[in-house]
Amino acid sequence: MATATKSYVKHQRPGTAKPTTQPAAKSYIKFPSPLAARAVSSWRVADLCAAYQIPKKACPGGGVIGILELGGGWKQADLDMFSRSNGLPAITVADRPIGGANQPGGEADAEVLLDIEVAAAVYHYATGQMPEIKVYWAPNDFQAFREAVQAAVTEGCDVLSISWGADEKRWNSVAPHEAKLLEAAVADAAQAGLVVFTAAGDNSSGDSDPGANVDLPSSCPHVIACGGTTKSRGLPEKVWGTANPNGEGTGGGFSAVFSMPAWQASNGAPSGPPLNPKGDRMVPDVAANADPQTGYLVVIDGVETTIGGTSAAAPFYAGLFAAFGRKLGAIGSTLWQNESAFTDIASGTNGGFIATRGPDPCTGLGVPDGRALAAVFSDHVVGDDGQADLLSRALGSNSPAHCVVVQAEGRNGAAAKPSVSAASYTNFALWHGSGLVRLQINDPNITADSRVFVALSEYSTDARLNRFIGSAQMSILNVSPANRAVVVLANVSWPNALNVRFDYFVDPQQI
Repeated sequence: MATATKSYVKHQRPGTAKPTTQPAAKSYIKFPSPLAARAVSSWRVADLCAAYQIPKKACPGGGVIGILELGGGWKQADLDMFSRSNGLPAITVADRPIGGANQPGGEADAEVLLDIEVAAAVYHYATGQMPEIKVYWAPNDFQAFREAVQAAVTEGCDVLSISWGADEKRWNSVAPHEAKLLEAAVADAAQAGLVVFTAAGDNSSGDSDPGANVDLPSSCPHVIACGGTTKSRGLPEKVWGTANPNGEGTGGGFSAVFSMPAWQASNGAPSGPPLNPKGDRMVPDVAANADPQTGYLVVIDGVETTIGGTSAAAPFYAGLFAAFGRKLGAIGSTLWQNESAFTDIASGTNGGFIATRGPDPCTGLGVPDGRALAAVFSDHVVGDDGQADLLSRALGSNSPAHCVVVQAEGRNGAAAKPSVSAASYTNFALWHGSGLVRLQINDPNITADSRVFVALSEYSTDARLNRFIGSAQMSILNVSPANRAVVVLANVSWPNALNVRFDYFVDPQQI
C-alpha cells in the first residue's frame, strides 16, 4: 500500500536506498542549495529567538511537547552535541510508538532531529528550563495523523508539532474521508487543551501539483498552520519563495476542503473576490524563518548542518507555546484577534500569491513579536534577572493574560471612520471594567506606522454626552499601533467596574 506522506529532505545520504513505495506524506525540510547564488546565513536557535524578541528565561513553561514522526530516528549523541554547541542542558526524549519506531539511519533522521532540537532550544530560551518531549512514531499513512493527535491528548501533551503532510488532492484521492475525521479530532483536542502546529509545505502555492493547492493537515481549521520566510541579518524579512508556484518556497493558499473559520473571516483574512471567492480556509496562520539559505543550525550524524523548510517553523512555534504554559487549547481565535502580536510580512511571493499589508496566503498574520505574544498567552512573564517585568512589579498579579478586543466607534457612535481628514482623525472605544487592561481597538484606518495618542475619561450612561473626570486613577502605560488596530495597555484604579471611554487621535505619518 502506498504510504500517505513524504519528507522534503533534498539531499539523500550516501548509501541510503530510496524507498520502493511512495509515502503518503512528506516532511517539510530543506537543505541549502550548493548552487545558491547567495551565501548561506545560518541561525542558531537562540539568536533567532532574540531576533523575534522572545522574552529570555521569562516564560512560565510547563507545557509538554509532542512531536509526530512518520519515519527516521534520533540518536542521543546528536542531541548531546547540539546541546553542547548551543549551551543547553541535555535533551531528553520519550519515544511513544503508535505503529512506528525510532529507527535512525535514514534520510528522515534530519526531520526528526530538526523537530526535537528546535522545539527544545526555543523552549529553553524562553523558560531557562528543558522541556518534556514525547515523540510519537507512526506508519506513513493518513490515519496516523488522527491517531497521533488522540494519543497526544491522552498522554497529556500541550502542543503537538507536525512537519509532515501532503496536498489536499492526494488526501482526497487516497483517503477521502480522513481529512474531515482529522479536523474533528483536532477540534476535540483543542477543547482538551492541545495546540497542534503544522508545516504549511515547502513547494510554494502549487504544493507539488498543478494549479493552486494547500497542504493537509495545515488546511484543517483548528490547527495552527506555519508558513515560512527568508530572514537575513540586516535585511527586511520577506516571504520565502519565488515566482514559480511549484518551486521551493512556503506553502499557502486557500483550502478546497474546509471553509474559512469565523476567526479568520472577522479579522482580516481575504474572504471573497478576487483571491477567495468561496470563502475558504486560508493557509498559513503564522510564519517564521524557513528558507534553507537562512536556515537553522542543527546536528545530524555528528555534523552541524544548516536546514530550513516550514518543518522548522512548526517546532519553533510548538516550543514557544509550550513555554507560555499548559492547556492553551483552541488559540486560533485569540491569535487572529491579536494581529499586533505579529510583525507583518508585506513583500515577496510564494508563486501564486503576493504578500500584502495585513494577513495573506503567504505568511498569514506574519512572524512572532515574542514579547507581545507572551503578553497575550502567558499569565506571568519575568525578566532576564528572574524578577517580574516592570509592569508586573508595578501592578502585581493584575497583569491581563489576554487582550480585550473592541471595535472603534466614530464620533457619532457608528463604525470607525476618519472624522477630521484622511491624514488625521479622532475616534473612541468603550470599555467597562477596572484594573489593568490590554485593549485592542480594531480600526481599519490604523497602520503599523501610525502615530496614535490616547486619552481616558469616565462616563455615566452615554459616552457621547456625559463624560467626566472622577476620583479613579486612570493611566495609559503603553500604546502599540498595528495594521488595522491599536493595542492600549491602561490601568483603571477603582474598586468597582467603571464605564471608560478611550479617545484616540491618529496621525499615520511615520515618526
